[in-house]
Amino acid sequence: CGTEGALIGWTDDPPCDDERELTLQERISGDPEPDGRVWRIYTAPLPPSTARRWARAWRLGHRGSAVVEIP
Repeated sequence: CGTEGALIGWTDDPPCDDERELTLQERISGDPEPDGRVWRIYTAPLPPSTARRWARAWRLGHRGSAVVEIP
């Protein structure tokens, strides 16, 4: 991502309805995301796949963007 302090992440972990209770440290740091998914930093084009994938953006000091499904 060209914006300083920002990054794009992606995951192939499907959304889940069961969000676990975060510890105090996790709530303060914002890590990990409370959705229980593993997010990877986008560094290169993703290889073709038939699997569903999702993406979102983060910027230091701001909340993450909405999650969008990658077609």
